[in-house]
Amino acid sequence: MAAYLGILFLSLLSLSQSQVPIPSRPLGFPYNLVSPLAKIYLDVYLGPLCPDSQAAFPTLIQVAEHYGPDNLRLNAHLFPLPYHRHAFDAAKGAYAVDIMTQKNMTWNWMKTVYNNLDKLGNDATYKMTQEQIEGLYGNLAQGLSLNTKDFLKLLTDPATDELARIGWKYACTRGIAYTPAFMVNDIIVGADDSWTLADWQQLIDPLLNGGHKLSRINFNESPTHFKTPNNKTCPKDTKTCEYLPKKIECCTKGENCIPNVGCRC
Repeated sequence: MAAYLGILFLSLLSLSQSQVPIPSRPLGFPYNLVSPLAKIYLDVYLGPLCPDSQAAFPTLIQVAEHYGPDNLRLNAHLFPLPYHRHAFDAAKGAYAVDIMTQKNMTWNWMKTVYNNLDKLGNDATYKMTQEQIEGLYGNLAQGLSLNTKDFLKLLTDPATDELARIGWKYACTRGIAYTPAFMVNDIIVGADDSWTLADWQQLIDPLLNGGHKLSRINFNESPTHFKTPNNKTCPKDTKTCEYLPKKIECCTKGENCIPNVGCRC
């Protein structure tokens, strides 16, 4: 009993020490003005210097523009990965721009950073000092017609640093360990940077039209063979379940094809 109480105490102590500070506003950077009544909430976790996040970025904007703010709320969270050495500075830059422009140019900042990824990566900045790195980001801010002096002051402000830390810690509480990562209505989706607008439509359209329904598989139907997008054939006594675009499982008898999940009883 004493051992159990000791373990419980240590668990509660760990929990109390891992609390994330409460931010002064909801976290993330919404894309344009959004309606609070939007049915689809698409939260994306992007690495500021991550090439895969860079690849996903244009399609995310296409998705937001396609559905419009009344249907879809696109919200970006920055999750700087430690092996991109100056990613945290890029994240702080986003918060600085967000403050300077009243949230109007934050996505412009992210786009500018991705457009200059070759100048900001590990190899390009290997021998640069911290002051030189900050100068690089200052030049990017100047390219957005922002006051460089004001930007650099915010970039090095401890309050900006704290905002970026809170955003990173929040992503950790959501189980994020890689970028880009995607959530639709608070559920992790197995999308990746190769997804096109059509792939996102395959996922989102049914949700806007009343929600995904279980696909109950009838094994008396013919044919019994279905070709997957990779031209693989499910075994004769199973049926193909495309639970996400280009993601396939072979369901056995008694299983349902569940969108975003796969074959389950």
